[in-house]
Amino acid sequence: MDAYPIINREKIRAALDLLMEETTTVAKFEKIRTLISGVNPTIDKALSEISSVIKSWQKIENVEVIDLTLEALPEKTDKDKKRKKLLLLLLSSWKNLRSEISRVQGLYEKASSDGKITTSEHASVLGKALAL
Repeated sequence: MDAYPIINREKIRAALDLLMEETTTVAKFEKIRTLISGVNPTIDKALSEISSVIKSWQKIENVEVIDLTLEALPEKTDKDKKRKKLLLLLLSSWKNLRSEISRVQGLYEKASSDGKITTSEHASVLGKALAL
């Protein structure tokens, strides 16, 4: 039995818990990225997209905390409009990442009812994750 799939499942569960919180920081996102990079190519792509948006966001404004709400964001100047557009892109990418991690977690949970997963079951989960 290979411990690798169990570790991946635990990483995915931990990352999903962090992603489901109301607010986050750039530092927390980078820790999530470090935690789950390489687990799944689709997740890696979503992480990369979010990272790109965060870098663009930081170019516009030095942000310490990303509040995951859009309430009361002004759109009076071009800078405001650009900021709001980037935040919408970030939120969309964030939701896609949550969804993909939930989907992969579900595949792991479905593959193994006893909490342990064999190498062949892990290969099957990866195949299903990549197929979508």
